[in-house]
Amino acid sequence: MAMNLPPLAGSGGAHTQPSLPALPAHLQSDTHLTAHLASRFHLSLPTAQLSSHALISLNTYTSSSKGPDGGKEGSAMAGAEEMAERAWLRLGHRSENQAVVFLREIVEAYATIRVDTLHMKNLLHLGEDRYLTTLLLKFHNKYKTKYIFRAHAWTIAPDSWAVFMSQRRRWINSTVHNLIELIPMAQLCGFCCFSMRFIVFVDLLSTVLQPVTM
Repeated sequence: MAMNLPPLAGSGGAHTQPSLPALPAHLQSDTHLTAHLASRFHLSLPTAQLSSHALISLNTYTSSSKGPDGGKEGSAMAGAEEMAERAWLRLGHRSENQAVVFLREIVEAYATIRVDTLHMKNLLHLGEDRYLTTLLLKFHNKYKTKYIFRAHAWTIAPDSWAVFMSQRRRWINSTVHNLIELIPMAQLCGFCCFSMRFIVFVDLLSTVLQPVTM
């Protein structure tokens, strides 16, 4: 899954942008990005910066890539490298197969430590990966997410029916709360003659009814 973002004005589609100043507090530890997918992701998005450590950063910054004296010192790129280093420091280890996505407004909302309501617990503790997609749609409602069929990922699959049902219960909880976040939004891209709000409502209804059918 990737987000379609236009190149910066005057960039010619190949301008290297700096990454953003924080790291989401939640990280999927059981899903990894392959180097093959990372390279394709890098090539398909002109605004994606792939560092030597397989760190992908998407951003909306437009600051100059040069410092006050025309060099790297004090430049946005130097700041990006420092932020990336801080990101790996916070992760506690450096991995060639993990990706970190930086988006200014997304990171500010996603890195919140205010988890004091049941709604926020369902968003950040049970469905942190789904919530990231929700934030992408909330803050960039004129764009859409896209499925990349060439993507390859490995994850830990349930090995018993009990574990599978437990996983589904967690996913249903997080899905309901994520859809509640999207329902008030009227500007999401629709499909054919249906508004996205209608599609989200149908998805919410089917998610609520799903446990009855299992």
